[in-house]
Amino acid sequence: MGGKNDLKERNWNISRSYRQLTARLEKTYQLSQFQREEWKYHKHTKDEMRSFQFAQRKLAALQQIAYHLGNLQYVKVQLKDFNQKERELIETVTASYIKILVDPAHNIGEEHFQLVEKLDRLFWEWKENHVVKEGRFRQHLPPQTILIYELLSFHDVLEELTELCKSHPKTIERCYIKS
Repeated sequence: MGGKNDLKERNWNISRSYRQLTARLEKTYQLSQFQREEWKYHKHTKDEMRSFQFAQRKLAALQQIAYHLGNLQYVKVQLKDFNQKERELIETVTASYIKILVDPAHNIGEEHFQLVEKLDRLFWEWKENHVVKEGRFRQHLPPQTILIYELLSFHDVLEELTELCKSHPKTIERCYIKS
């Protein structure tokens, strides 16, 4: 019933959303560079400079996240490629990522770390059990393994973002948390 057309439209929407995200990040980066240039001509406080540096580092982390999202859009996997338990883990990890990203301080709870440990084990299981040998060459990273790898890499950036926020609690409170 239009399954291929639905998939094409979904892929097009994902691609369009990704382009919009990267364009916004690029525009933000460009504006931050204008701010940096303007500061050459105006006084600024140490707090303003710290806040700006924090924002620059956070922007860099968000650009890394966008990079991993971009990679994910090209991974060709289907639901049937994973068993029910694996699908549930991937969906739960994804929901946890969203929760962390929405939080202004990007706090990571212990349950998230446990999920990522399971995802890490799944990565190595897939790598060990599903490497396809074709002729003389091995396919070292089948699409399922690439998907899991990108999700793990996404987590690494989230940890960096969390640590960055922990080192700037006053900036987080002043800039992102409304009283």
